[in-house]
Amino acid sequence: MALVGLMSALQRTWLLRHPELGSAYRDQVLHGLAADLAMVLLFGVALLIALTVPGVSYFPMFLMFLVGPAERLIRRALPGKAEHRP
Repeated sequence: MALVGLMSALQRTWLLRHPELGSAYRDQVLHGLAADLAMVLLFGVALLIALTVPGVSYFPMFLMFLVGPAERLIRRALPGKAEHRP
């Protein structure tokens, strides 16, 4: 799942660098990029916890509930408008 988010982030980065390829607005692409990066980051943290603490089973996946707050933090760091779109 982390690779899916990573590939989506790479596609959005490509669209940012080549705006003639897509009709999406820059803010929409940046919003999606922030969500993709948050997802990849949290999947990576969950994987790291699951690998280092074998007894936790699938409980690190509950970190995925933090995608929204992590996305908002990443969105503030990206250039462009800082407001959050639902």
